[in-house]
Amino acid sequence: MARKSKLKSELKTHNSTIKEKNELASKVLTDENSTNTGDNKVGIIDDLKKKIMGEPKEEDQVSAAKLEAEKLKAEAIKKEKELAEKAAEEKEKKAEAARQRAEAEAAEKAKKEAEAAAKAKEAEKKAKEEADQQAAKEAAEKEKAKEAEAAKKKAEAELKKKQQAEAKAKAEAEAKKKAEEEAAAKAKAAEEAQAKAREEAEAKKKAEEAAKAKEKAEAEAKKQAEKEAAAKAKAEEEAKKKVAAEAEAKKKAEAEEKRKAEEAKKKEFERQEAIRIEKERKEKEEQEARNKVELEEKVKRELKEKMKKLHELPDYLL
Repeated sequence: MARKSKLKSELKTHNSTIKEKNELASKVLTDENSTNTGDNKVGIIDDLKKKIMGEPKEEDQVSAAKLEAEKLKAEAIKKEKELAEKAAEEKEKKAEAARQRAEAEAAEKAKKEAEAAAKAKEAEKKAKEEADQQAAKEAAEKEKAKEAEAAKKKAEAELKKKQQAEAKAKAEAEAKKKAEEEAAAKAKAAEEAQAKAREEAEAKKKAEEAAKAKEKAEAEAKKQAEKEAAAKAKAEEEAKKKVAAEAEAKKKAEAEEKRKAEEAKKKEFERQEAIRIEKERKEKEEQEARNKVELEEKVKRELKEKMKKLHELPDYLL
């Protein structure tokens, strides 16, 4: 803004100078054309011309003055036009630079928004994966607890059934024994010889029943142990699968983190490269601006020199 105000001020000063030059040139022409009506002025101008130029012809003096005035006027108009064109060019360049900066800022903003959206999407995806893993873990734990509860209930039912069978067998054995004892007491006199045999048979039968009961109990215990071992093996297998799944998830997470780090590194390099290019462009623009300022200063100096020469013209030309 300050630069623009300075250029306007210089253009205004230049226009004022051009106006003064035109007035001086017109005055010279008017003075030269009025030599026939003012004897005193003509005499003064003639005296000056004689001292400087060695008494040239009057027509040559008028022609030279006119040519010099027209030349100065043409140069002033040309400089005015050049300054106006340069001011317009400077304004256009500044507008283009502002547009480019606005476009660069918009592109950077869009890039940051895209990166933020990508990060949010990745975070949402990760949260969903963690939620799915937690749900699967909870479902597996519930299934395991359900199976354990079913196994417990089944074992309790089998134990109760076994206890009932043993109680029934015991009751039946006691009832049978009591009946046999009563029958034996009644027939003791007649069956004394057979009593011993019956007692031995009963003992053998009880031994066989006890052996069968023991065998059944051992079979039930073995079956229960096998079931518990199967449940334990299944639990261990589930634990192994869980550990493997967690290891795989961790491996994938580490790979994703590595990919993200590499991508971030690449983006940072691209950003630094863009900053370097933008810096070089700005430095080039600043150099061009300095060159332009130097050129303008040079033109101003030349114009000042010519103005100085114009003011140094002899009074008879003014």
